[in-house]
Amino acid sequence: MINLVKLEHFRVLARTGNYEQASRKLHVTQPTLSRSIQSLEQSLDMRLIERQRGRAGLRLTIGGQELLRRSEQLLEIAGALEEELTNIKHAPQRELAFGIGPMLASTSLTEPLLQIMEAYPSTDVSVVIDQGEVMNQRLLNGSIEFYIAPFHRNAKVPGVERRRFGSRPPGILVRPGHPLVGQHSISSEMISRYPRISGTAWNDRLLYVDEELARHLHATVEIDNFELLVRTTLRSDAVLMFSARDRERELVPLDVDFDLAESPEISAFMLAGHPLSPAAALLIDLLKAAYVHRKGEPDAI
Repeated sequence: MINLVKLEHFRVLARTGNYEQASRKLHVTQPTLSRSIQSLEQSLDMRLIERQRGRAGLRLTIGGQELLRRSEQLLEIAGALEEELTNIKHAPQRELAFGIGPMLASTSLTEPLLQIMEAYPSTDVSVVIDQGEVMNQRLLNGSIEFYIAPFHRNAKVPGVERRRFGSRPPGILVRPGHPLVGQHSISSEMISRYPRISGTAWNDRLLYVDEELARHLHATVEIDNFELLVRTTLRSDAVLMFSARDRERELVPLDVDFDLAESPEISAFMLAGHPLSPAAALLIDLLKAAYVHRKGEPDAI
């Protein structure tokens, strides 16, 4: 393949007809220019310049004349392409499309979204709020750049890579004055006597726990809105199954005798081998920071 730098050296030398003038114009030494021309000839397996002893200037071979004619076109195209790519690199990003799960959107999206709007005021932002399976299809067909959702161990998709945010065990929460408040070692069977309320992802999560525990904790009311979940719990005997540490002043965590430590990891998913746009990379960092802050733990991820 022809080296464009060496091709430019040849073009300038052919146009000036003199090594001294060409080396000054190219800001290289004459030996460097001479080696560059020799290397070009070797790569093409063709003599391009006739060396004439005792005569000023130089003369192109037939192959050299043809290369000079074509080199003007090639270097013009290369220069235009370089300029176009530079303009694209420094042009403001026009669109940012991403996805996020409903509960994560209602708890962690507001501040990062405000910050990205301030950092990229000319960018059109499109947010898809849906379940992970739907967003994964949108990622694969190119309609979104990334999405944020819980990760399940058996849900790996070829061509998709993930960036881990972290995980947290869910809270089992009720209103103050609920009949279960003050009791110790509350069983899942005791909880099953009351309405169970959570987001739509909760029942999917129960596919990975003991069958009896899953039956007792199956959400009877599903709402993908955090504030509505909290308000409904405060005005009923429903048991809320969700991590809501920032609302524990209003809600009371129950002392349960079962463990739900197997939490899906919240992760960012993107196409493998496709670099993120600057806006997308910044937004992922902001969303991770918001998630970790709300999680109430130092970022050890």
